[in-house]
Formats: sequence, C-alpha cells, structure tokens
Amino acid sequence: MTRRIYPRPPIVEAVVEMGLAASITGEALADVLDRALGDSYLGERKRQDKVEVSASVAEDTVSASARRRPHVVFLRSSDGRRLLGCAAQTLSVHVLAPYPGWERFIEQVEEAVGGLPSAIREGGLTKLAVRYIDRIELPESALSFDDFLRVTPPKPEPMPSTLSAFHSVTQTIDKDTGTVASLTLASGPPATDAGPVILYDLNLERHGSPLCELENGAWLPIVELLHQRQRDVFEASITDKTRELFS
Repeated sequence: MTRRIYPRPPIVEAVVEMGLAASITGEALADVLDRALGDSYLGERKRQDKVEVSASVAEDTVSASARRRPHVVFLRSSDGRRLLGCAAQTLSVHVLAPYPGWERFIEQVEEAVGGLPSAIREGGLTKLAVRYIDRIELPESALSFDDFLRVTPPKPEPMPSTLSAFHSVTQTIDKDTGTVASLTLASGPPATDAGPVILYDLNLERHGSPLCELENGAWLPIVELLHQRQRDVFEASITDKTRELFS
C-alpha cells in the first residue's frame, strides 16, 4: 500500500513497547536511562501506580483491601512530548502530538535502546509492540460515522437507524508471523460546539522467548514491519472523506 503522509495527522500518541528478557525493575531501568540520556529527558519524572485489590470471604463476611504499587516510571523531555516508560522488564517509548513522523520517532526509539546497559541489550527482547492512538474530529455536519469509517460495528435491524455512539474491540492473530493486532474503536466526547469524535486505538505486537536480539539492530526489521502493517490497517479502516480531514 502506498504510504500516505498527512499534513495534519490525527495521532495523539505513538508508542513502541519492548519486553526485556533481562530482569530489571522499573526504577532501576529509569535510573540507568536517566544517566545515559538525561540531557534528552530534562522534565520531571512521573510515576504511575497500579492499584491491587484483594478480597477475602468468610462464612458471614466479605472484606477487601487495596494497595498501591509502583508500576511505571516516566522520563519526560522538557516539553513533555517525548517520554520513556520504565516498568519491570519493559521499556516503552512515547511521542505525543504533534506527531513528528515515523523517521523522527524511530530515532527516539533507537536512542533509547542505545542507552540500555550492554547486559540488558545482550538479553534481547520477549516482546515488540507498535501502538497508535488517534483522535479523529468529524465536521459538525457529519450525519453518519459510516461516511468516515469502514469498520463501525454492525447493529441489529430493529434498532433505530442512526448510530449515535459505539465502543468495540477486535483482536486478530496472524498465525504465520505470530503478530497480534488489537483495534479499539469508540465514539468520544466532542469539544464544545464541535462535531462527533472517533477514538481509534490500534496495537500490533509480537512475542517470543526470546523474540529477537537487541544488538546490531536485529529488532529494527520487526518494528518496521509492525509499523507498516499498522499503517495498512488504518488506511483500510477509513474513507476518502476522513483523509480530507487530515489534508
């Protein structure tokens, strides 16, 4: 499929996520990347916790407790648009809108990989994922989501004819390559005095034990293929009316 480059892409966040075979905590990963790449990530660190809930059932009572555990530590650039997510055996590289283009983004990913200690790189990867989140703002005059999306969920015939809101998740597997694709589609809240909004979240990933090496750029062909397939799926999901919105 011909690559299209849009002057006004709807991308609000792009992510490349790597599962590391070597054992390392999120805090330790953040520390080593901060030492190696600190000049590129001068913003304040951000921590995202995970809430774990446990319940116990006795004969006459049910009790529950919750606790917070550190989940991801983010290193951020001074403008807050580039991030490195550091979790246990996981590195994610993020870029926020305005999207700089794949070539600039993959340079950020390569820089992050270069900042890893040799012991981590030698362990290779157990996972590679490419994820794009788009926010597509439709014109106020839009009468139907079907005019802009080729993949809106079907509805039973007895339902009223006009689709006003939706939320769907589709997951598929390519048995030849092991690629798993997950597409989440939802209608979103519009801005004031604006038209409908479509949230389009597409993730493609591969797993292995290990999947590939990190040394010598062995991971790059896989991430390039995942990115190309992501573009192909996106283009097959939208109509020419949607493309006009990005021009």
